[in-house]
Amino acid sequence: LELASTFDWPEERLAIVLAGGLDFRRGLDSGAEDDPEAVRARLRDLNCGPVDVVIGLSASGSSRFTVAALEEARSAGAV
Repeated sequence: LELASTFDWPEERLAIVLAGGLDFRRGLDSGAEDDPEAVRARLRDLNCGPVDVVIGLSASGSSRFTVAALEEARSAGAV
């Protein structure tokens, strides 16, 4: 969330993929972090590939959503 403001990362090169989405009005969906297929589909929709950098953050280091995101990104050739 800080890439654009802190590091002057171009907005057109930024996609934030968060388990459960970014609409917090309904609260956090704790089950969303256990849905690896949701993140795989989202990265495919974004056409993630060799010119992309994917950063995965997980407090435990083992969230199924985050691990799947990194696996999908790697298989698509992203850093």
